[in-house]
Amino acid sequence: MANNLTKSQLEQVLLLIEEAHRTSTAGDLRQCVVYGVGALLESSSCAWTELKSDLFTTTATTTQVDISNKDVNVIEAGLSFDRYASQHPVIARLIRKGNLNTTSISDLLTRSEFQNLELYQCFYKQLLTEDQLSTGYIENGYVTGLSVNRATWGFTETERSLLSHVANCVFPLYKLLQRDIYSETDNRPMVGAYTNAILEHYPLLGITPREADVLALIARGKSNKHIALAFNISEGTVKKHVENMFRRLGVNNRVSLTIKAMTVIQSTIDE
Repeated sequence: MANNLTKSQLEQVLLLIEEAHRTSTAGDLRQCVVYGVGALLESSSCAWTELKSDLFTTTATTTQVDISNKDVNVIEAGLSFDRYASQHPVIARLIRKGNLNTTSISDLLTRSEFQNLELYQCFYKQLLTEDQLSTGYIENGYVTGLSVNRATWGFTETERSLLSHVANCVFPLYKLLQRDIYSETDNRPMVGAYTNAILEHYPLLGITPREADVLALIARGKSNKHIALAFNISEGTVKKHVENMFRRLGVNNRVSLTIKAMTVIQSTIDE
């Protein structure tokens, strides 16, 4: 899954995931992610948007918009987007399919088709945006999307992969934070929404309690040395736990391990 990313890029993704896991509210996570993605990918701005999914039958209502460009009036941006959201080709596809692989406007429209839309003239042009790369999901009647805006046309496969990796980790965490799956009384070394979910649902992953402890710290981007110190065990023992989890979950790196575990846990919670 992460084979097309360099070691440096994987490390950047892990750092962002670690920052996201330090947040304790959904609002803090959104802010962390939009600024973190802006640092990962060349962009004019990044945005986290939530709106009602019935926007094709009623006036859209954006419940939340976080934009990394500090020059943008967020309230005005949300109101402006509401008026023309039904013209957005990526959102239209998301609503039809229920979830969305990373997709750009340039995948679905020609440049002239996009520029002829009121959505472009009244919203994206003001944001200096000529193309947008997005991923998202629908839950409980709301569309949640993470987007990278750019002043040029087109995105590379590496950029798509970077955004996908981030979204695959932070979207499940965001859902957990929204559901307030968090315990102040957990006495494990690292406490947080996702780490609690690992420690609670680890049997679903086919791993041991100690491996769940190790995975909870891996998900926060911690090194084998840090994990060994946290549990007073050797780095060799940590490495063995990690290798066992790689084998059981069918992955070969720490990013894929985190993503696979989060996917399994979230899919079970959603059932």
